[in-house]
Amino acid sequence: MIKFRKTRRALSNSATIIIVVAVFLLGVILAGYLFGWFGKGSTSPLTPLPLPSPASTSSQPSPASTSSQPSPASTSSQPSPASTSSGYIFEGFARQGSSDMVSAYPDIITYYNSHTASILYWGGENDLPVLQLVPASEEGIEGVVFYPQSYSPLKNFTIKIIGTYTESGHSVGHGFIFYLFLNPAPNQWSVSPQYNNSATFPIYPYCVAEAHYSNGLWVLPESQTPYLMVMWDPAWGNLATSPNGGQWDVWIINNPNDVNASYIRYYGIGNNCITPSPADYIIISVSYNPITNTISGIAYDYNNSETATFSLNLNGLFMPPNSGTYVVGIGTGNSYSYADWTILYVNAPALEPLFSPKLAEYLNYV
Repeated sequence: MIKFRKTRRALSNSATIIIVVAVFLLGVILAGYLFGWFGKGSTSPLTPLPLPSPASTSSQPSPASTSSQPSPASTSSQPSPASTSSGYIFEGFARQGSSDMVSAYPDIITYYNSHTASILYWGGENDLPVLQLVPASEEGIEGVVFYPQSYSPLKNFTIKIIGTYTESGHSVGHGFIFYLFLNPAPNQWSVSPQYNNSATFPIYPYCVAEAHYSNGLWVLPESQTPYLMVMWDPAWGNLATSPNGGQWDVWIINNPNDVNASYIRYYGIGNNCITPSPADYIIISVSYNPITNTISGIAYDYNNSETATFSLNLNGLFMPPNSGTYVVGIGTGNSYSYADWTILYVNAPALEPLFSPKLAEYLNYV
């Protein structure tokens, strides 16, 4: 009888130990998903690094073959100011099957406030809100935030952002796209609430598929006057050999009604190709100089100090716009090479409510 009781007590103790261990392991698994140990990457708090020296950009690249030469922007009249009834609008686009046409596709962009981002992006180590432009998906999609910004021909027109990604597939690619000097007609579209995440965004965008290296998706919105589209694409130098030694694509676009759209494109231009890792802080500046009619850019990986630059003179291709308020766009697209490209900060008054001012000083690195 005593032996039986000892055996039963031993079994009971073993069961108790098994239950305790199982509960502990379950707790670890749940905590891992909650704080991102098994999901998105995390980064340590920022610490200052030396300011990088830009690479030389003295040589002028040759343009890629294009559909037709765009007409220079007219300077005979003042452009119609962009609507400022809303500080910004989000818009998503998706490819229509295997065709080169795309349509508006709402809710591609996701904004995470500081609490949610702390869990999903930073593993509890940071409380910085983020704007995820696209999810990590191989689908042909693009997400863009549009906002108004004033321009004067007496000084540089500059866009600066801090971006990152945490997941990628095949090879990290597509990076960030910058639209400069969009000037939509009032009957086309505007930065106003009725066009935010609209399934009927009335620009009938045109998609260009670049099958030679990554089947990318780029949307060319309608605009009364020609505009610029600049893309930093890390697929160059990583997924494919850059044709001109760099990671930048520049488009000069004329699309007044989506019927007579034309463009000229320079691709893979600039100096150096950087390879950002997940959760790296990528600080980018794109600047237009109206005095010299030059567009230039720098992408700096804060974590590994790599730098990719470019400079392109636009004389004979694009005329400096008149002063006024234009629509600016910051976006990205996904396809074969993809990542969950995300914005951490932008130097735009219209977008200040979205981001933490803690990161503003790091724009000085570019």
